[in-house]
Amino acid sequence: MPARDNESAQSLNSSGSNNELAEDFLYENGVIGQRSPRRRQILGCIACRWNDLRTSDLDPTVYATQIIKCAGLKSGLVSPLMSQLANGEVLEVTQEDVDPSELGRPRRVFYSPAETIVGERFDELLSVPVNCSLPDELR
Repeated sequence: MPARDNESAQSLNSSGSNNELAEDFLYENGVIGQRSPRRRQILGCIACRWNDLRTSDLDPTVYATQIIKCAGLKSGLVSPLMSQLANGEVLEVTQEDVDPSELGRPRRVFYSPAETIVGERFDELLSVPVNCSLPDELR
């Protein structure tokens, strides 16, 4: 794929690229091995969550359950992509600082944009879907 300048990427992104630019970027940089509509759907859920937080002046983070519910997928379909993004230095991973036995659930693993060239570019290329399906209680 030919290199795009930032302005044309922004234009394509805002015109409803369906996260194809972000997915192409990940593929071309060896972060993911293949492209798929399901992968773009997951990227859209990440974009939706991060956008909601940023409009509230909060740091962009997402955890797997939010993506699973947003995309309507099983965890086995979301976790591998999130691992690839973390291993590719696209996402930064942090764990919730809680005692799981007190909460009766595992610690949440939070994903945020990595402060790397790849992470920052990925964040720029993400686009929020027109109809974000992230449930209100998870926003």
